[in-house]
Amino acid sequence: MADEIGVGIDAETRSELQSLLMKVQKGPGRPMAGSRRRYVERWQKRIRSEFNSIMNIYHSERLPKLQEARVAAIHQEQQQRQLEQSQQFYQTQVLETMKEDASAGLRLVNRLLPEHLPPGAYDILRARALALATEEERLEKMEDVGKDLERRQRELTIERLEREAKEPTLEERQRALHGEVLDFITTLEGLDWATAYDVAEDWVKEKQAEGLDVKAIIVILKKYLRAKNLKESEERAARKRQITWQEEQKQISREKELREERKVGLEARRLAITEE
Repeated sequence: MADEIGVGIDAETRSELQSLLMKVQKGPGRPMAGSRRRYVERWQKRIRSEFNSIMNIYHSERLPKLQEARVAAIHQEQQQRQLEQSQQFYQTQVLETMKEDASAGLRLVNRLLPEHLPPGAYDILRARALALATEEERLEKMEDVGKDLERRQRELTIERLEREAKEPTLEERQRALHGEVLDFITTLEGLDWATAYDVAEDWVKEKQAEGLDVKAIIVILKKYLRAKNLKESEERAARKRQITWQEEQKQISREKELREERKVGLEARRLAITEE
């Protein structure tokens, strides 16, 4: 009975009617005193009054809202069906046009928007039309493309040969390396030993990566760095005798900051020398 009562009504009204039904099923009970007939009549009157109140609220407030929601849902379903029919129509048109003329199919897709076609179909159809439209053009231009590639390959070969002719040979660069290391040592002046060591190590690795024999320049750099380290040790010993511990710490901190600055400057100078 509760299901029959609740068909086509909102959940709140359904709940209220179900509660009223439970009262009816439970019955009026027995009066504490007085006539049972009058007690039952008053109970029935309360039940009818409560039922009428529930239905009045339903018809005046809740039913209009339900009707509005149903109308909106029906309207939305109609719009969705119309959209799907329209999307299917455009998709069929694109496919049939592509069969006849791929370029025309591509132009048709380009005039459409993604929402004109079923979800996900726009990108797929556009890619297929583009592939079909370009395939014929690709076949027509294949011979010309082959000729262009061959001409470009000849140009690249000539450019490579001219560039190799201008570049010094490995033997020439090896002979010039001794002079380069002397110029490089001048760029290490003013750097502390640790920074000079790191920079020299990187420079040797670069030369070795270029295929040059670095044994001789390693010997030269080791002698220079050994002398530089000894000189710095003597200078530090002299400074320790002249300044306090606190001043020395400040100086060390400042030297660390300058070390990075000098290393950056050195790299710029070395690149400038290399370019020259």
